[in-house]
Amino acid sequence: KTDELQDLQDEASPEFVEMEFEDPRWWEHLPSLKGIGLAAMMVEKPHNFSSTSTSAKTSPPSSSPLPSLQTSLIKHVSDLPRRWQLISLASCIGFNADDMKNGGGDLASFNEKLRIHFIKRKLHEERNRADYHALGLEEARIRGKLFPHISSVIIEDSRSKTFQMLSVGEAELAINKCSQLWEGETSTIFPLSPIDRKAVLDTARNWILEDLSVVAFTYAPIPYTFESKADPKKKVIYLVDNSGISPPSDPAVQSVAPQTSASFTTPSTTPSAEEDYYWKLTENQVFLGLLGSTSGPRRFIAPFIRKCNHSGVRFVYFSPRNMRRSKELASKLGLEMGWNCAISLRSLHGQEHDEHRMISSYADWDVNAKLPHGISEIRKHLADVDNVPLLVSLFTDSTEESTKDMVNIFKEHSDTVLVLGCSHRAKNMQIFGSSDVAIGVNVESEANATDNNPPSVQEGLEFASRVITRECFFNIELSALPHLHDIIEISRASLEAATAATQFIVVCSLSLSISTLLCSCTPNTSEMYVDGAGAIIFLLLLCPALAVGIAFGDGDSESMRRCPVKSDPTDPTMVFPGRKELTKRSFGVAGRALCNALGSFAVGLMAISSGNDDKAPTLILLELSLCAIVGSLGSTYRADVLWVETNWKRNHVYICICLSSLALNLILTFTLAGSAGDAILWPFFLLWPFVALLCGELIKNQVEKVIFDRAALLRRLEFETRLGMWSPR
Repeated sequence: KTDELQDLQDEASPEFVEMEFEDPRWWEHLPSLKGIGLAAMMVEKPHNFSSTSTSAKTSPPSSSPLPSLQTSLIKHVSDLPRRWQLISLASCIGFNADDMKNGGGDLASFNEKLRIHFIKRKLHEERNRADYHALGLEEARIRGKLFPHISSVIIEDSRSKTFQMLSVGEAELAINKCSQLWEGETSTIFPLSPIDRKAVLDTARNWILEDLSVVAFTYAPIPYTFESKADPKKKVIYLVDNSGISPPSDPAVQSVAPQTSASFTTPSTTPSAEEDYYWKLTENQVFLGLLGSTSGPRRFIAPFIRKCNHSGVRFVYFSPRNMRRSKELASKLGLEMGWNCAISLRSLHGQEHDEHRMISSYADWDVNAKLPHGISEIRKHLADVDNVPLLVSLFTDSTEESTKDMVNIFKEHSDTVLVLGCSHRAKNMQIFGSSDVAIGVNVESEANATDNNPPSVQEGLEFASRVITRECFFNIELSALPHLHDIIEISRASLEAATAATQFIVVCSLSLSISTLLCSCTPNTSEMYVDGAGAIIFLLLLCPALAVGIAFGDGDSESMRRCPVKSDPTDPTMVFPGRKELTKRSFGVAGRALCNALGSFAVGLMAISSGNDDKAPTLILLELSLCAIVGSLGSTYRADVLWVETNWKRNHVYICICLSSLALNLILTFTLAGSAGDAILWPFFLLWPFVALLCGELIKNQVEKVIFDRAALLRRLEFETRLGMWSPR
């Protein structure tokens, strides 16, 4: 179970970007997309202009530079992140991304003259005040940043000496600055009618609700008088729209004038001629098109979740966003997104319906399914209705407290909870502490390697990560996350190997006990017994040595597909769910032990009948030892028979111990009792262990396979059944 996957998504780097279009025949429209590709390439082209003076409408520029802390803060909040999806789109259209660095190729004919960044202050403040659950993935990433809503680039075509302005930005703001529409199929410009404007805005809003990052592309020709009216010293202009915002009452706020390479202007009742010219440049543009894009999880996340589900480890995603915004990412993770697929952890507080619920094209499934909202409703649903809340794979609108409460609910219903979360998020501390096992994922190490932070900053981040993950079992790097499934597999194999070793010791001990019992019940007049010193060596030396070798074995091919039955304190028959399995395994252990004891008892009877009464105890113990050595081959796997799986061939520790024990047993046999017996005794002595091994494998195939087949059926019932088709109660 994880609380956040945002940081596990593809990083903003070209090597992680993999374009996939909704329309597979999109390439048929390539001639109509050249303008969009050029706009995307020029807007995202890196620029490094020298610093110039600044101006602000609210106050005159400061005569002295800002303190270093304020300058660093301004640089941080105004740092524009690269939108690699635009660069990848331009590359798919036909532009070369390498030309962005050297300015050659397709971009050689275009010279950048000015950048204009438009900021709608009211919209910026509204988004900063919005609840986190209502933000999309891209909006959450840039929250707190002074990200321009529209970025425009004025370029000069060196071939025709004309000026053009290409813009990329918020769809609603960009469409409001457009008066014309470009029709790509006919390469014609039409007036933008109210119907077309409404259609574009409705499309953009629907895409936003589906958690897509939506940008609009616009174009406008610039008059040839641009060079005479624009200030050549200014390379970046910030246009800040303060409409609908009251001026700040704090004089200290009004006196701040950041020393950057940009000029800040705001619309006012009496703008200067230069300011008015820049504002008019952004009007009467031509609408080119919309782009809806989203960044998915890293490539290894979905296969990792699929492996977990196949292994009986249910993956649950806790998303801080609402239902509709979480749907797309959950689908890419491979989670079930049909009916009864998700539950919101936000209480309705008396409302009939959740305004952020996901309404599909055929039904409002959130209303029809009557799923609970909030922790209190979930507890009530589990007590009065069924356990569907424990089976869903997506919880939305999660917070630190609600996620911790949900983890406790899972534990209250006898689930073993493993929490997987980012190690740099302080809100995960309580969630880590409430789980059975917690694993922190360090996603900051890669960022630190590329950001070139000073050692003191890196040490501080590492210290914070260690404090946050103090409740975690271990803290792994992001690149090691796909190996978590291997860690679980090794752990299960170790547990099963230890269980098989323990079961082997029980078989050996029971074999010795049955042999002793049979010796005391012999009808022969001669005394028949098991040597005491040899029994001590058998129990305290040979059996533990073979058990250690068995414990070094690997897991079988089906070890990750077994789903154990969890206990249910409310059901008296399920307080100890392994009772039936233990009963069946007890019969299997008794059967294997009886085969070994019967062989050793028969060897003792043969020795007595041939007149070697003094060597009978030694032969009984040696036969038991030989049966234990040969029978240990069948204990290397708990389920599959010996001729199906060959784990013992890869277990070098076991092979060394087994061969050494076998050689020592044969040497002692022919040294201490080589002259005893007749022609029947020795063939029986050497062949019976293999007969006992075959009987043990047949017993194991009948007992263990039944248990594991039942576990596989349970796993399919809990992990492969749609929740809308099955309700346990």
